[in-house]
Amino acid sequence: MGVVVVAAMAMVTTNTLALATAQDDIVRPGLAGFWISQHNAMTCLSIPFCVSRTYRAVTKFGVRVAAETAGSAKQTIADGRRLTVVLDPGHGGVDDGARSPSGLKEKMIALSTARLVERYLERDKRFRVLLTRRDDRYIRLRDRYEFARRHGAALFVSIHVDAHPSARMRGLSVYTLAEQASDQLAARLAARENRSDILAGVAFGDSSKSVSIILGDLVLRETRVGAARISSLIVRSARRRVHLLHKPERSARFIVLKAPDVPSVLVELGFLTNRDDEKLLSTIRYRKRLAVILARAIARYFGGASLSQRTRPPTILRRAAN
Repeated sequence: MGVVVVAAMAMVTTNTLALATAQDDIVRPGLAGFWISQHNAMTCLSIPFCVSRTYRAVTKFGVRVAAETAGSAKQTIADGRRLTVVLDPGHGGVDDGARSPSGLKEKMIALSTARLVERYLERDKRFRVLLTRRDDRYIRLRDRYEFARRHGAALFVSIHVDAHPSARMRGLSVYTLAEQASDQLAARLAARENRSDILAGVAFGDSSKSVSIILGDLVLRETRVGAARISSLIVRSARRRVHLLHKPERSARFIVLKAPDVPSVLVELGFLTNRDDEKLLSTIRYRKRLAVILARAIARYFGGASLSQRTRPPTILRRAAN
């Protein structure tokens, strides 16, 4: 069911559990070595209203759910449960995504990069890494984020490659969910990515009904705080290592990012319509560099440390980055 995070939880010593702030996405127990995501937790307010990833159960049992799960934080620590990160290689199957002039396909680059990120992250025993697809098949946009919710994901990262009418456009960028696009480029990209289901012959409706029944503002706010944080970490991890798009942090109404309780971002690795990006993306060496950037940012997201602090990614990531 999850962990109840009580607002009145006492702060304890560095060898025990500490309560995360609104900006932090992890409850970190210091030297014990276990980690818990707030986004896997139920949040109970001071009034008799609870919201959680399992919000359908709340409507049936009401406040009693909180009583049933009270004290489970200690059990989660004892279990040493790993954090679930879901990687979503974009497109697949009948949907190739973007294509370069030479025939390089977005769906294959996205899958290759996701597998590399998985390989690096799994060296860190904190993580359980799942992919929405492991081969060349199409998955509905809604099924992608529902996969993350179903597996109790603490983070969802959708991996893509862009295309643009201007061959001069290039560089990595990261997108978060917003009802209004931050700019015309973000709006154009969201429209293209959201067409995937239409191209695959899948009809999709407005999914807002299924996620707005009982979800409170607190869960949505915390989810968006987490999304903004991982977006910033990816860009900072990528800076000076790869070319970045002008204003690399953007937002738009991406269907695949609509999980209300899982921090989610969409990463565009570059532009297949740009000669330099296409050449780089076609090489496994460059995709490894991109995978290290993503894995490093994810590790630091859960570590609660900024890039300027001494916390460093696992040794495997440092070696791969060189």
